Amino acid sequence: MIDHPQPLLSRRGATLNTPERRYMQTEIPAGWETRRLGEVAKLIMGQSPPSSLYNEEGRGLPFYQGNAEFGYLHPVAKNWIEKEFKVAEPGDVLVSVRAPVGELNVAAERCVIGRGLAAVRGTQLDRAFTYYLMAERSQRLASLGQGSTFDAINSGDLRGLRVSVPPLPEQKKIAAILASVDEAIQATEAVIEQTRRVKEGLLQDLLTRGIGHTRFKQTRIGEIPEAWEVKRLQEICREKITYGIVQCGPHVDDGVPYVRVSDMLAPELSVSGMLRTDPEIAAKFSRSRVEVGDVIYALRGKIGEVRLVSPSVAGANLTQGTARLSPAASVSPHFLLWVMRSPATMKQGELEAKGSTFKEITLARLRQLRIPVPPLHEQDAIVDRLQSAEASERQSTESLELMQEVKTGLLQDLLTGAVRVAP
Repeated sequence: MIDHPQPLLSRRGATLNTPERRYMQTEIPAGWETRRLGEVAKLIMGQSPPSSLYNEEGRGLPFYQGNAEFGYLHPVAKNWIEKEFKVAEPGDVLVSVRAPVGELNVAAERCVIGRGLAAVRGTQLDRAFTYYLMAERSQRLASLGQGSTFDAINSGDLRGLRVSVPPLPEQKKIAAILASVDEAIQATEAVIEQTRRVKEGLLQDLLTRGIGHTRFKQTRIGEIPEAWEVKRLQEICREKITYGIVQCGPHVDDGVPYVRVSDMLAPELSVSGMLRTDPEIAAKFSRSRVEVGDVIYALRGKIGEVRLVSPSVAGANLTQGTARLSPAASVSPHFLLWVMRSPATMKQGELEAKGSTFKEITLARLRQLRIPVPPLHEQDAIVDRLQSAEASERQSTESLELMQEVKTGLLQDLLTGAVRVAP
């Protein structure tokens, strides 16, 4: 149970650099102590043995070189080693001491750690609490590593790290609360992963097998229902596929927004944050002015990324890196969006892209991509099923983001004593 905040006391005696001074000047509850990490935990700095001693067959102990092997909570072994160098015990907190500094995991079993890691084993700390204590101070660790040739911290940085230490019963209670949030986060992540797999399977099946078909035919893009057609992308667009403005000029606050590949990183397009060009420049490229229901295709960078044009984006223009696909009456805009995202169409785009250091698909090649085209009523049915799966994934993702916010807030409140818990 979380109690109401209790009276706080000031830490004393800080003669440290600015971030630590600020930390020391914050207040802690009565009964808590401010200690150096080296005073309340045993620290084991990793060591990298010769690579000739590693094996991938699982002989010996798991060997973790750095945070590249980190999972959500526990690392995943790629190498093993039979000779024991620096060993972490189950439950030790593994801290990344080389870029990126401050990343955390927990050893699930006895393991050997390389130079990129340190193990923290609480001697006056509850084992689970140690992990959350380090999580609360991870940003401070990261800041300690900045400024050198590459980000890194040493044993002195770790030992000298200031931490707030509540009585042991309160440590256990804090750890139990945060662990329950972590369990919920992990369960939600598993749901998202499962939903994503289901959606990918649907995308593959629905766009190659359709709904309710029993007779199929071979085509240049593989087997599809007999009732379907295969058409060139240009044949299912009412206007010639084209890219946008070649030279947009300087940003104009009240100008015409234009879509770059970088504007396509979010799941949906938004004019907020888009650069704008002079209306006179945009007028010379009226051919690439997008309308509701158009699909925008990335020609370079994230080749094949597509976004649907919503009413809020209608009237915007494009750059030379993006192309306008305007679906014909025989093709649903949403179906065009999904079929462009399908593995088969994405693969075609990848194969047609050219360039060694700067890959790009030309308009000529884009127009020739082969697209499976079901009857319009079946397109709508396929879209309904795919959008339902996507909505389920989005709902779970929003729940996950909310839980992560809750965890961040609890870390701050519980680990500083701003909110007390009954032991």
